[in-house]
Amino acid sequence: MRLPAEYKSVPSRVFFKGTFRRIKVFKQTGKLAVQTIDGIKVYGLIMEALRLPYSKVCVDFSDIAVYASDFMCNALGELIKHFNREMLNDKICVEGLTEAGSYLLELVMKNAELQYQFQMDKVGSI
Repeated sequence: MRLPAEYKSVPSRVFFKGTFRRIKVFKQTGKLAVQTIDGIKVYGLIMEALRLPYSKVCVDFSDIAVYASDFMCNALGELIKHFNREMLNDKICVEGLTEAGSYLLELVMKNAELQYQFQMDKVGSI
């Protein structure tokens, strides 16, 4: 869920026609992105922004000191129910994550894909 590096320094209006929204996680959570309820709030902000036509969202984790999988699952993992990974990569960028945060996010997204696929397989077999 990252924009190509060459887009980061270019204003959003230059490289696509549509809306661009930056969500600063710190404003929702403070330094600790750990609580489920905070993840649900961030998920709601992301979904609200993505409902607009031609929208893109940047989820900014700058100034976050601690991440938890509960937060990540609810903030970003839930998006797998609505978008495939390719669409997420196109519509959402994530900035400001530490190496540990990036690793956790990747694990959460892989797990969300597997869980959602399992649920779909289970529904299909009924």
